[in-house]
Formats: sequence, C-alpha cells, structure tokens
Amino acid sequence: LFPEADEQNNIYMDGHSIPNSRDNILEYLTNKKDSEPDIFSYNFCNMSGSFFFKKSIDTMAEATISNKEVYLKIIYDVKGKSFEVTDAYGNRYFFGSSEATREKSTIYTSSRTSLPSTSEPRTNMRPRDRDHEVLTAWYLDKVITPQKDIITFQYDKEEIFSPVNVSEDVSYIIDGALQKLQDSGGIISSYLSGVYKYYNIGYTKNEQLLLKKISFNDGDINLEYSSREDIESTTQEKARKVNNLTVVDKLDNVVKKVKFNYSYLDSNHYLDNTSEKYLRRRLLLDNIQLIAPESNSVDQKYTFYYNRNTLPPKNANTSDHWGYCNGLHEKYNVDFHYSPSIKSGKRTFEGINKNADETFCQYGILTSIQYPTGGRTDFKYELNEFANSFDDSIDSIKSGGGLRISKICDLASDADTTSVRSFIYKKDGKSSGILMTVPKYHYFFNLIEQHIQVAAGYVDNFLYIGHYINVASDPYSPIMGSASGMHIGYSYVEEKNSTYGANEGYVAYSFKNKANQSVGTGEMIVRNYPSIAHVDNGLPTEIAYFNKDGNPVSITKFEYLQVEKDSIKGLM
Repeated sequence: LFPEADEQNNIYMDGHSIPNSRDNILEYLTNKKDSEPDIFSYNFCNMSGSFFFKKSIDTMAEATISNKEVYLKIIYDVKGKSFEVTDAYGNRYFFGSSEATREKSTIYTSSRTSLPSTSEPRTNMRPRDRDHEVLTAWYLDKVITPQKDIITFQYDKEEIFSPVNVSEDVSYIIDGALQKLQDSGGIISSYLSGVYKYYNIGYTKNEQLLLKKISFNDGDINLEYSSREDIESTTQEKARKVNNLTVVDKLDNVVKKVKFNYSYLDSNHYLDNTSEKYLRRRLLLDNIQLIAPESNSVDQKYTFYYNRNTLPPKNANTSDHWGYCNGLHEKYNVDFHYSPSIKSGKRTFEGINKNADETFCQYGILTSIQYPTGGRTDFKYELNEFANSFDDSIDSIKSGGGLRISKICDLASDADTTSVRSFIYKKDGKSSGILMTVPKYHYFFNLIEQHIQVAAGYVDNFLYIGHYINVASDPYSPIMGSASGMHIGYSYVEEKNSTYGANEGYVAYSFKNKANQSVGTGEMIVRNYPSIAHVDNGLPTEIAYFNKDGNPVSITKFEYLQVEKDSIKGLM
C-alpha cells in the first residue's frame, strides 16, 4: 500500500491521461500521489486470490476480483478502514483489525570512507514519508452465517523489528564523448564523475497481531503465548510464540488441549550471551502434543526433524538471488558489494556471487515428521531448475529460487519403507520449469554535461556525454512468487509411486505455465516497476495415469473459458 491506500484517498492516476506539468509529475515522484492501483491479496477459509479497486470511490467501495474461482463480494468501508466479504452461501466475513509497518532508513553517498554496516545504530535512521505508517494486513474479526451463528476473533498486538539491512545503487562510466558545438580553442574539462555510489541502510518496525481467542456458540478456543528470542522487539515486551491451545465448551470445561514445544537453530553460538542473539537464532517447532483433558498427560505426539546445520546471521550478505543462503563469503575490493558481477562489453564489473547452492539452501529445512503411531514421513529436496535464460549474470544459471520436493518416503513404526513417491520435473529430458521473474540488476543511461564559456568575444560551447552502467542490489522488477507463491512454475510433473518396493505406475500432470511479462528497458529507470503475472498459471491442462509398464490407463483434459474480464490502468 503505497503511499496510502488507494481505496481510501482516491489519488492514483487511472491511465486516461499522462501528467502534463512539472508539478504534476513531482507529485508522483515524491510519493504524494500514487501512480498505480494497489493489488490486495486475500487468503481465508480455503479461498485465495487478489483484487483491486476502481478509481470511483466514495464512502463504500466494491473491489474488482482477479482470478476468481468462487463467488465473492468484497466491500471496503473507507471511513471505518474495514472490509466486509460475502461468499456464495451468504456467510459474511468482517475484517477490521489491522497490522501496520513503518520503514526507517538513511542514504549514504560515495563520499563515505567506508561501507555502511548493519550494526549502524537505529537512531541514525530517519522515517520514510514523514513517519508514515502503512497498513499491511487486515484480520478476520467476525463471521456471521445465514443462520445468524456468530464466530468472533480477538487479538493481541506486538511490536517487532526487522534486522538492519544495506542496499546499494552504483553507476560506473563506461565511455564518454565530447561534442563541440562552438569551439574557439579554449580548454574544456568534464566534471562528470567516473563512479556514483549510494547506499541505503534501513529497517522496518511492524505492529503485528497475535490471535488470542476464538468464540463460537458452543465454546471458545484460547491461545497462550511466551517470549521468543529469534525476533528483535521492544525492551519492555518481547516477541511471542504460541505455547498452548485450549478448547473449552460453553461451561468452560476443557475439551481439548494442544501444547507446542520449540528449540532454536544455532542456539549455542557466542552471540547467545549478547543483545544480538536474535540475528543467529531461528525458531523451530520440535513437537506438538495432544493433552488428554482427564489426566492432563500426553495422549498423542507429532515430532518434527530438521536439517540443523548452522545458518549465518540474518543480516549477513551471503544469500542467492532469491534470498536463500548460499554460504559464500562477502567480498572486498570489488565494484559491487551487494550486487552480482556484470559483464559489459570487454569489461567485467566484479560483485558478489549470488548463485544458488543446494547444500546451504537446505539448512533449517524440515526433513521428517514422526507420528503418534511410530511411523514417519521423510522428505528429500533438490534445487528448482528452469529452462528460460538468465542474462544478467556472468554465469550460466539454470537452478535456484529455493527447493522443490524430490521424494517423499513413508515408513512404518519398524522403519520399514511402506511407500515412496518420487517427483520428476522434466519432459523429454528438459526441465519444464519456468522462472517467473528473471532478475535484472543493471541498465544503461547517459549523463549530458554542457559547458558554455564566453571570453574576449569568443564562445566555447561543448557537450560531454557520459555513458554509464547502473547496478542495484535489488532487481529493478520485484522478484515475484507468482507460481502459487513460488519463484518457479512447472509445466509438467511426474509422480512415480511404489509400495513395499513394487512399482505402482505414475501420474503425469500438465499445467498452464508462463513467465511474467517482463519489464521493458524504458521502464527500468523506475525502480520496482512490476512484471505482470498470468492469472491462469497453475491450472491443470491434463492429468494422465499410467500403469507399472508405462501404458496409459486414463487421461483427463481440461479446457477453460473466460466468462468475465475487467482491467484498470496506472502510471508508474
């Protein structure tokens, strides 16, 4: 929501005309007006999707819903800053409780003698947009059914901080040309710099909600919390994790109780005795215990196991293009300290290695679940692979964007393997994966400097044109998880099944799958210009079943008809 929710102030440009005055353009460049509609996402009661608002908004606004699979009506109360949603069955959902984010940062230029550090005091940073607070989420407060049954939700609020992070924006001159318009023989020197460096150091403060109680006709669900040490919070009140969930009837008798037990990844690090231990620790759910109300003893227990190899601090500059750990150490004496290496012509500008690493990417991942019966399920992973090109790198990159499941093994209580599901993402020997947004870190631009000198009746008029390459630590177009929340979508997946070692055949799934419409060169000068996702990605086009000999048993094909279409324009 940037800078303020469009549905509240009705201030974005709808594309009918382009700003035609300097002041009008500056209103957008200085964030006083929004140049595009906000895209909202919803996810509740097994319904998910996105929506936006038309420009004509008074006190109540009805949303336009994209990729809608079921009937929903979404109304926003502008003055009350709340939503009411009605589904096809007449259930009404009320969203009013909200979370907020406030961003603070400081920009440094190349005049600084050393790189800014993530240990920079927070007091040195200033709020963005006059300490403007942005609402980032609305939570369900109440559900009313057609039968007038009511379910209510109560929340507590906590304040947490993100780790301090650094980003960079660096421009190097590649070549320059001097153009003589009028030349009397005088000496003209260019003042264009060979390099421009800007570093932004900042953090966000979030006010988030914690579900405290759910009330319904027959009783309540109560949640209890305790402090956690992996998130920075205020000195007075620590961030919290849920410890117990208790279900009681309307007479307050305990019907069910669930206990959650945790540990921390890398809990023996030397930073554990400092105020910065939150940078090293990651909270892991060890087990869930179902407590028998009569005896108050453990009745059933689900246990979770992880790859517990040590991860670097959360603010370490050792991640791949998608933010996953790659274990590579930071470099010094390079052209870019937070951006990947770029080759331009015969020159290579050296940066950090942001290639994905399958080993480090699995640190902290869930590896196994053990059930109350004694049986368990093991999970095996591998890096995602994609077939489309990754041009903005000196390396040929065909994998990354996190992990995909490669094998799921179910074992009985005696550790005998009962079934194995293996997943293959290639068709005809080639990966069917498509990277939704290809990261692009650089673009080229020109700076023009004009010199006019008048002396003793002579006029010198020169133009100096500098050709630059600009590189940023964050891609110009945001890396979007538009493949059902993932960075890579697959057009074809095979699931092979075996039971007690016997081949049971396989199922072949085919899906709609296209990369986002990419950002053009002209738009790259505007940071965070979004690529456009295909809303039908992930829809199945065919499901085919094959026996153990590889012969088809049945094939189901899917066709789709667009029955509704709407659009809205915005100027970035």
